[in-house]
Amino acid sequence: MKVDVIIPTCRSREEVGALVDEVERTAGCPVRVLATCRPVSAAANRNLGLDWAMSQFRVMIDDDVASLPHRWVEQLVAMMLMEPRCIMGTASLLKRDATPGPMTGRPPRQQHGASVIETGQMPTACVVLRDTPIRFDEGYVGSGWEDNDYCSQLRQYSPEGLFMICHSVRVVHLNEMKGNQSALFKQNKEYYLKKWGKVTW
Repeated sequence: MKVDVIIPTCRSREEVGALVDEVERTAGCPVRVLATCRPVSAAANRNLGLDWAMSQFRVMIDDDVASLPHRWVEQLVAMMLMEPRCIMGTASLLKRDATPGPMTGRPPRQQHGASVIETGQMPTACVVLRDTPIRFDEGYVGSGWEDNDYCSQLRQYSPEGLFMICHSVRVVHLNEMKGNQSALFKQNKEYYLKKWGKVTW
């Protein structure tokens, strides 16, 4: 069965066409690319993609991720198969200048293999997920903090589950912060704190 690759985006199909082509060209395994292309919040677009997806593992990649390496989807899925306890895995995110990007407060330290992220939190710019009933909370406006909330839900759903980083898959995250993320940061953080009580990472 093909691996579903979700692109949660408010951009048009024409605007994300090049990314769709790059995903298909570099995946390393059969994929079905699902670009949501709806003018709604990040959480709503993410949920739409999850609802469309049918594969056991589904990859989610933001529309501002670039420089996808050869066989990146295959490698992310292989990490999940290697470690059945892994409930969420991420690529190693780089900045435009190829230096390590923000990754749960610390840069990746390895060049190959995989390791556990002890905080149980990760950005959702380029992740692989298992098929679960967990969905993004659409109470978050625009974008921001919906990924933190999703990780908190996953930890609650699967307390023994592991969050891992695949060091051999390195992608550039342009971190464009669409959806008024900066302006809405405080509002969305307050919503997160009201729901979860505190920041636990």
